[in-house]
Amino acid sequence: MKCIFCNSPAEKEHVFPKWLLRDKALYNQRLNLLNGTSIPYRQATIPLCFACNNIILSKIEKKIKNGNATALEYYLWSLKIYVGILFKETTLLLNRKLKNNTTILKKEEIAFELTIAKNIFSIYKNKGSFYPNPPGSIIRVPRTGENRYFDCSNILLTPILGIALPNEFIFSLPFDKGRMAKATDIKKISKDMDELMFRFLIADMGYLEFRWGEGFPSLTVNNIIHVSSENYLEQPPRPFKDKEFKVFLKILKIKGSKKNGKWYPKWLSN
Repeated sequence: MKCIFCNSPAEKEHVFPKWLLRDKALYNQRLNLLNGTSIPYRQATIPLCFACNNIILSKIEKKIKNGNATALEYYLWSLKIYVGILFKETTLLLNRKLKNNTTILKKEEIAFELTIAKNIFSIYKNKGSFYPNPPGSIIRVPRTGENRYFDCSNILLTPILGIALPNEFIFSLPFDKGRMAKATDIKKISKDMDELMFRFLIADMGYLEFRWGEGFPSLTVNNIIHVSSENYLEQPPRPFKDKEFKVFLKILKIKGSKKNGKWYPKWLSN
């Protein structure tokens, strides 16, 4: 096996840190996949080498647990999870009841995400710098209330990842060049939202970025990474389309209905 971030010899490591699997009793809970199936969180593993896992990510994950990680460290951690879930799906059959079946995702379908992730981790390991820093959006919202549920939902179309941790909600758009972080006022986001509203917010952010429609450009790697221009926020998103937004809701198992111009989400029936 080769490390997904640097191609060095690797061992299987958990996508989600053991402290989170333990604290939220996630080992036997299910992680939803793109084909509508799921696997236990304990089976969400990816090949990581000693350096990427123990020297970089383990230290970052301890800071995430303590809530004192930098924005760049939150970004790297969320990038590992987002790309790690996609990579795992390249190893799982689309229909596990059939033999000689294709996988949920093919590796060429996530080649772009893997290449970007490899470059970013390489620059970080070599003490390079990023512009903007971090290269994507990290939006953190402190949690209040007693219902400290865990959730992890991702959308490949944008892409966007949302994680409900014990003490905070994290929204990550790893390839948007920081656009959503600049456009979001976290004071307007509820610090005590239920699971439905959490996923609805992921869909809402994801679809806004989808409407902006500006992709992540190629990287310039010379001990520094330049990923955006100064004026990218000046471009307005294209018009909202109800049918497109419903696709984002459906991915997150939400059904939306519209009344008086406002969307009201509810869970899709199983």
